[in-house]
Amino acid sequence: MTLSKRSYMMPVVFIHGVPEGVSQQILERTVAEIQTAISEISNLNIKPDQVTVFFPPDRMLKGLGEEIIVTIEGLYESPKRTTRLLRHLAHICGSVVSLNFPSSFVECFVHTINPVAGVWSTKNQPKPR
Repeated sequence: MTLSKRSYMMPVVFIHGVPEGVSQQILERTVAEIQTAISEISNLNIKPDQVTVFFPPDRMLKGLGEEIIVTIEGLYESPKRTTRLLRHLAHICGSVVSLNFPSSFVECFVHTINPVAGVWSTKNQPKPR
């Protein structure tokens, strides 16, 4: 399988440390703004609906919301995805989260993956009989 046929693997954004009780409206706005922001980075060639955003629950309630960590996973390594571009992606996503959670300290990390190492998806797989 060539890289072009694997282009369906798209970014997954995890936003850790969001305090309990945040309204659905704020969460949905954050998702929409992140999806739009990522899609507007032209060299990524990603549409808003290709970006998945999760808010994993945190079992440690003490200090929840003081620090929010954003991780972006699932982007293939590519010559077009330069260090400068990945820093811009981290800045854009971190800024969106910071605007929606202004009292939190926010950090954002981008983790790229090698497209031939350890990747699998149900997309384009035969259906079980």
